[in-house]
Amino acid sequence: MIRKTTLLALLLISGLSFGQTVINDFETGSSTPVQRYGAEIQVVSNPNSNGNSSANVLEIRRTTTLWYELAAFDLPTPYTVPAGEIHYLTFQANYPASPDISIRIDAADASADGTGSQRTINSYDASSSGEWQTMVFEVDGGGSGTTVNAIVFLADVGFQNNPAGRVLNNTDSFGYVDNFAFSTSNPLSTDNFSLANNLKIYPNEILSTFNIDVQNETIDTFLEKFGDSIDNEDNKSNINCKNIIENILKFYNKENSVDNFLIKSPICLFNLCK
Repeated sequence: MIRKTTLLALLLISGLSFGQTVINDFETGSSTPVQRYGAEIQVVSNPNSNGNSSANVLEIRRTTTLWYELAAFDLPTPYTVPAGEIHYLTFQANYPASPDISIRIDAADASADGTGSQRTINSYDASSSGEWQTMVFEVDGGGSGTTVNAIVFLADVGFQNNPAGRVLNNTDSFGYVDNFAFSTSNPLSTDNFSLANNLKIYPNEILSTFNIDVQNETIDTFLEKFGDSIDNEDNKSNINCKNIIENILKFYNKENSVDNFLIKSPICLFNLCK
């Protein structure tokens, strides 16, 4: 039987987007984070510079089964989202598995717990565990504006991830986060990503193979699960659809290691027959 599935070209716009305000990158001079309820945190050397060139990152461990273990830090200056607008809080995460991450943005300062937890609008890709991925929260200005004084970060809640459960411990399974920033534009949008205009996947009606052309970009393209490499001088032809697991394409920009592209925002949509 022929089964139709969908190919999503998935791209991750890096945190270096327009209108960005960095609030903590854990380098010298950054706000010092605090820990509560069993979370263990420390600023450590970046364990993986691929996808994040920062020298220092925040390591997070858990020591209890409490879902509300947390870390928190004050903003250098309060950040206000005007009434009627939506801004985006982004950060980079490196986890051993797909976590359930939550934040609270209404705490008066890092000593308060805050209320009203919210989740990221994208999910950490479990197939790329151990790699830096950009995560995004929406921050709604509402009817009268929203001012954020501190970030309360619940790193491993364990309810809404798939599979559900907590993924960190204090022996051999740690989380790393870095580069917290506010942005006025949605970093998951392809609008600001030039590769979207220089990438061609064809034909539109795919039966068993397809082709990729990349123009005007120096990139390496890796096809998830079978690792074929493509750049602007070596386009790939006749890629077998049956070799793709979960129909995922991942794109990496080797010009800037911070730009590690992987989000669920399709720039093209095709039917595959398997």
